[in-house]
Amino acid sequence: MANKNFPTKYTEPLKVIADILQTKLGLKAGRVMLYNQKYNIPKDDKIFIMVGEEDNDVYAASTNTMDTSSGYEERNDVLVRATAVIDVLSAGPEARERKHEVIMALNSIYSQQMQELNSLRIANLPVGFVNTSDLEASQMLNRFTIKFNILYRKSNKNSVDYYDKFKTEVVGNK
Repeated sequence: MANKNFPTKYTEPLKVIADILQTKLGLKAGRVMLYNQKYNIPKDDKIFIMVGEEDNDVYAASTNTMDTSSGYEERNDVLVRATAVIDVLSAGPEARERKHEVIMALNSIYSQQMQELNSLRIANLPVGFVNTSDLEASQMLNRFTIKFNILYRKSNKNSVDYYDKFKTEVVGNK
């Protein structure tokens, strides 16, 4: 993940959340994973975290154009509300003891800086905080699922021809 002294701009909201959690919880590389990615579950009893998305709702989409020094530019924006799902797990007691640190991390100054840099907003309070502990293989796995609403914007810019540059052919009756 990123160097905590120099925040990084990411292309995916889940990577921003993973960076925040790894940095603020002081976890080593490989302890925070994105859901449904190829990874190996750590074999020790220390804490590890999975970050995923449950659903997405697009609540706005727009296209704007502007005249720039290099020509005419089109900007497309989509605003999305998603539910981020964060699983805090450990074979030992660490997940149970540290689960609240996830909420603290997502409300930290570092988190606010990362949200601003990445056009993202993470809700202050979770919409769900559930004990999902269960038997995993031959041992009990402490697991807590925390859900947060997030808002984010995806944008792209393209150069486009100005209206008087279009080549058109008028088709009509003769």
